[in-house]
Amino acid sequence: MNNTPLISTIVPCYNQAQYLDECLQSVLDQTYENWECIIVNDGSPDNTEEVAKRWIERDSRFKYLKKENGGLSSARNAGIEIAQGEWFQFLDCDDKIDADKFNLSSLYFNHYDVVITNYQLFSENNLHPDYCSFIDENLSFEDILLKWDSNFSIPIHCALFKKLKDKFHFQEVLKAKEDFVFWLHFFENNPKYIIINKRHAFYRIHQESMTKNYALMLENETLAQKYIIRSFDTPNINVYIFQIIERTKQSLLNLKEQNQRLSIENTKLKNSRYFIYKTKVFNLLKSFR
Repeated sequence: MNNTPLISTIVPCYNQAQYLDECLQSVLDQTYENWECIIVNDGSPDNTEEVAKRWIERDSRFKYLKKENGGLSSARNAGIEIAQGEWFQFLDCDDKIDADKFNLSSLYFNHYDVVITNYQLFSENNLHPDYCSFIDENLSFEDILLKWDSNFSIPIHCALFKKLKDKFHFQEVLKAKEDFVFWLHFFENNPKYIIINKRHAFYRIHQESMTKNYALMLENETLAQKYIIRSFDTPNINVYIFQIIERTKQSLLNLKEQNQRLSIENTKLKNSRYFIYKTKVFNLLKSFR
């Protein structure tokens, strides 16, 4: 082991033990040796604990933490609390990273606060075409605020973050969209960053993914929007408000068009979907006046 900085990898787990071995193997395969990996069992009802304990017996750099279920942000924060590293890799248990990710990123540790590599989608053992549109010339708080999800988005495991003293945690009130808010907080103080256009992170696509939970994503998108508006003091906040209202209105129009194509037997579904979006538009307009 050499005198390179310690990298703390935080792996939150909830009911996805079937993917955990592949995820942890990608950490063990790292050519950079000075790391620790904290497996956080967020009250999983499956055999996550059994799988995790095999890994802590296999290599002492793996550590295990079990807690009551509190959601993804809560699990990551629990890992952050006991981590010893100067740099952090957040890695969801259904994703994985390239064996050279830590080594490549470490070459830039002395000059940057966050090192971002590219990524690729995969399912089972099949790689998908690239799904990314990183901004090469500029990445700022304003870019993240106004262009996230429309021009680009960066999965959290693409980055290695240097631990900052202020606000280095995830908002536990959010069960989704917590990564977006984390990126905003991290870029509040204009950190030095570098984007490396090499695919060293892999994002799994599967039906159990949280992004497939329509109701959860819709609820937390609204929560995140309100949190951002109340928490960040920037002249661009009014632009952000305008954008989300317009996007929500457009979603309502799109939903109307979709409903018109549904058969008469789906009247109940049509009305419920339309009501959800109509209510969201109304609440947004009311909240942001």
